[in-house]
Amino acid sequence: MSIKIVTDGGCDILKEKLKKLNVEMLPMYINNDEQIFFDGELSIDEMFSRMRAGEVFMTSQVSNQIYQETFEKYASQGQEIIYISLSSGLSGTYDAAKLIADQVNEKYGEKIHVFDSKLATAGLGYMVEKAAELANSGATFEQIMKLLEFYKRTIKENFSVTSLEFLMRGGRVSRSSAIIGGLLNIRPMLRVIPENGKLEVIDKVRGDKNMLKKLLENLRPEVLNQPVFIVYGDSEEYAVKVKNAIIKNFSMNPENIRVEQIGHIIGAHVGPEFIALIHIDEPEENFKLD
Repeated sequence: MSIKIVTDGGCDILKEKLKKLNVEMLPMYINNDEQIFFDGELSIDEMFSRMRAGEVFMTSQVSNQIYQETFEKYASQGQEIIYISLSSGLSGTYDAAKLIADQVNEKYGEKIHVFDSKLATAGLGYMVEKAAELANSGATFEQIMKLLEFYKRTIKENFSVTSLEFLMRGGRVSRSSAIIGGLLNIRPMLRVIPENGKLEVIDKVRGDKNMLKKLLENLRPEVLNQPVFIVYGDSEEYAVKVKNAIIKNFSMNPENIRVEQIGHIIGAHVGPEFIALIHIDEPEENFKLD
């Protein structure tokens, strides 16, 4: 029996792809003051439109009940699973899942493994994708964990937003950092810190031109024969501009550039004016199973 890969709503993988990969995604939801929206009940564009009008959305992590039911379902059948969680630096999902997994493992043996990705959005999604492909090929637990550690170390997530207001509301950045983003035409540059999976404001630049230049500085020619992800909020047009700049500056194969819209869970925190550049900062061919 192959190992089952499970993840959560922070990975931004489309349902069709999840089904193809045989991955189960545990639901998270967004809410405003009046209503809870589960997956598919509110489009991402509608959410961003309402955020631009001043509406505030919050998110909720996977419930303990869902963790309990899911982990019990697989463990009781003797199925080993690896749950790849949204970064513990951004959400309480990892800690909650680990607590439930430990309880289930006491009953059924070591069947449930919880892995802290230290990533979000497309970086987490790509990690899940590669782990699922390996699991579906019949790889061992040790081999899959080795792959997960490789991508946790090498996937780099850098992004910019016009305003840090949404991140401040959710407690992802400090009020003092958010003030930087409120200055006229200043674009804060952020990254997900590989060591702890938290957000860090690493720079501030003036204007979109300098923002794009700063994003591109993270790319190295020797790693551009493998996927690069451009993740956007509500402006696909700007994402295409970033894609064209990569092609022009690095002579990169367009087929290696994936342009994707961010999902509800991360989108509710970063807001509509978001652009991310995510890449693997080491040749994937360096990874060896044995």
